[in-house]
Amino acid sequence: MTIPPAHQPPGFELERLFDDPKMFASGHAWRQAGFEILRARDDEIMVGRHPSCPQYVFKRFPDEARLYLIELTRYKRRVEGACALREFIEAQGFQHVTVPQKWVVQLPPQFKAGRDLGHVLVADYVHFHPKDESARRYLDIDDDTLTELASIWFNLKELDFFAFNAPFTIDDDKIAFIDTERIAPSDHDLEHRVKAYMRSARRVLSDKRLRHAERLLAGLIARYAERVTYCERVCPGSPLFPDTPWAS
Repeated sequence: MTIPPAHQPPGFELERLFDDPKMFASGHAWRQAGFEILRARDDEIMVGRHPSCPQYVFKRFPDEARLYLIELTRYKRRVEGACALREFIEAQGFQHVTVPQKWVVQLPPQFKAGRDLGHVLVADYVHFHPKDESARRYLDIDDDTLTELASIWFNLKELDFFAFNAPFTIDDDKIAFIDTERIAPSDHDLEHRVKAYMRSARRVLSDKRLRHAERLLAGLIARYAERVTYCERVCPGSPLFPDTPWAS
């Protein structure tokens, strides 16, 4: 997996947006700096947008909840998870699921405090349905979208899949994976894959759609077994699909 460099995404001036090192003291302070606050709690990551660059959202822990190394690690994990999922989507040519591009951006020098250089997570803004509407759409999900989603459930791990963190987009009716902190190609055995798959499916699907998901799972298991047999014959003793765990 190739992780893009932690650089500034195009379309905004970092120094003009982030000039006050006290702006992340709270959601209120961030709002006073001109941001629209989409989510703010004292102990969780805050999410905001700025009218000068509405194509992005900015994510940052409030100052009182920050532990620099842990925070930076979590930002990087979100970028890595988005990259892993995007690579999978592109390799498969999927058309009904998407994941926002994400960047870890270093803030201007006034945000530096000792070893803490100051960072913010930036992501493409996705206009998505509220969780109740997304949950309703999952109940009647179409075959093509469910087929792509089933492959993701089977081939990637740590999805933490719910309707609220994989909502449907308003603009093009795709499933958007917005929580990517732990997503990675699955190295689990078949039993773990099946359990994770069914756990995700049962959270969002109607009984009718769940039966179709079970049929899709049978096909995924058959292809997995074929790959296991091939790998054991060609390269016995080596890790299963270390480079392309979703190869079909």
